[in-house]
Amino acid sequence: MQPRSPVVGSRPDSVVAWRSAGPYLELAEADRWLEQWDDPAWEAASSQRRTLASSFCHNYYGERRNELTFTGVGLDPQRIRSALDAALLTDAELSLGREGWAAIPAPPPCACVSAGTSKNSAPRSCC
Repeated sequence: MQPRSPVVGSRPDSVVAWRSAGPYLELAEADRWLEQWDDPAWEAASSQRRTLASSFCHNYYGERRNELTFTGVGLDPQRIRSALDAALLTDAELSLGREGWAAIPAPPPCACVSAGTSKNSAPRSCC
């Protein structure tokens, strides 16, 4: 099971841990993203987290980023890419800024797995 950190538009300050194995999927708030201006948060973070965050830090987005890797037999890369692309904020939504992102309704908890990921398997759900 590999933890991942997707950015959720409706929770722009939350680090969301993504853990999955087989049909199991868990998305949970794990922490808060570090902001350049938030000195107390940087001081409270571990040295490893500060080092990693500073490598990815952006003036506007802070350390927010997504890193996902999919491995498995029979995966359909185009189907996965299409499902992830559909989950991205549109340019109009992105232009709303952090306050606007927080107002976007969150997807249902299981929406991310409803499309399935395998050519040979039925869609799976964590519900």
